[in-house]
Amino acid sequence: MYVRDEYMKRIDNNRVRIIDLIRYYIKKWKLLVMIFLAFFLICMAFIFRNYQKEPVISKPLEMENLKEEQRERVGNILKLYEELENIGTYKKEAACMELNAYDCNITVIQYLILPKASSSGLKLYDLYANFIKNGRLKTTLEDELGGKIKYPSDLVTLVEQIIPKNFLVPDQYILSIKINASDLEESKEITEVVKREIVNYCQEVAMGIDDHSLKLVSEDSYIGVDYDLREQQDQITKDYESKRQQILNLENLLSSEEKNVLEIEKGDIIEQATVPHSGFSWMFIIIAFFASLVLACMVIAIYFVYCDKVKLPKEVVTLFDIPLFGEICEEMSVEEAKILEEELLLHCDCLAIKRVFVSQLNSDDSIKLEAITDSLNDNGIKMIIGGNICENIEAVKKAIECKNLIMVYQLDKTTYNDLDNLFQKCSSYGINVVGAICKK
Repeated sequence: MYVRDEYMKRIDNNRVRIIDLIRYYIKKWKLLVMIFLAFFLICMAFIFRNYQKEPVISKPLEMENLKEEQRERVGNILKLYEELENIGTYKKEAACMELNAYDCNITVIQYLILPKASSSGLKLYDLYANFIKNGRLKTTLEDELGGKIKYPSDLVTLVEQIIPKNFLVPDQYILSIKINASDLEESKEITEVVKREIVNYCQEVAMGIDDHSLKLVSEDSYIGVDYDLREQQDQITKDYESKRQQILNLENLLSSEEKNVLEIEKGDIIEQATVPHSGFSWMFIIIAFFASLVLACMVIAIYFVYCDKVKLPKEVVTLFDIPLFGEICEEMSVEEAKILEEELLLHCDCLAIKRVFVSQLNSDDSIKLEAITDSLNDNGIKMIIGGNICENIEAVKKAIECKNLIMVYQLDKTTYNDLDNLFQKCSSYGINVVGAICKK
């Protein structure tokens, strides 16, 4: 007995089983292959389109082949690359960049400048400041210690101090020098060179420029935090990133020809300029293959889950609890027809059925069961083949006369709504649905 509420409940709880989906893949393998090929061709077209996006040149381009304004643009970027390389080298190798600013060996030397003449203290202070920052002290440190310490002069800095008025005596300044090092031994080594060169410079200035003397006020060594060093390290990192971003922004404005010349001038390209890209990888094809396969399977799976058509033969057995006598096609073999005939005959004998109406839900796809009909008639069972009882009133009358009905549905064509309408019609007219035949 057909109960629509029970049917709707089963429809809602009709879960997709993996084994059913796999069977559907096998059944629809031709469609799966077609969808796969479509996706694969689209993926390959996209890959080759991007691969060939840059124009292929037949001979290497040189700077001389560009226009003046193009050469200027490329030249500016090349200069920036040189600056970036210098900053990068300094960032990797400089001793000051390797120091831990929060745990650093620090030595501070302080000298008091004692001028002989009045009002010459500031002038002498400026001479020493220039000597420490950009003068001979820097060259001497590089010559003597540059072999084992990278950029040693950057470990020596002049601490700028503001001397209060009326401090000590007028026109006297304190020269404060800070030395950073990785360990105590290195700190002592740098300090000795600095003190020696300061004393030598003092004698030179006193004899040739302005008579004065230096007094060593203090020399302190400790391990602590140097915020100036931390700021210096951060500034180098910022300069490097800023320079790199500037180059990227300028490269985005270049044409393809300018980019090719830039790459050649940089010396980064080893292969010939006739290759537009770094090389086509077979990995692209493998990725496109599996991506297309997954997409094709997803399309079939979505159709399987959301389509309202009957997709598997045994769905009517699950939903309506009626037997499936067999599957038929346009050209059935003798063995298949014989099996279907025996199934029908056995079922009708068990239920004492003498008359049965065969309703084809898709009347435009008529089936030929004359051989089976004749065989059943010979065994005392009259089988009448007709159309869809939901659309044909003559079919309804014949089904009512027979009181028993076998429905014929077609996969991927008959909808669940067609089955529901047929069972509601049969329930209304008291027609017993004996079973079903599936048309492939």
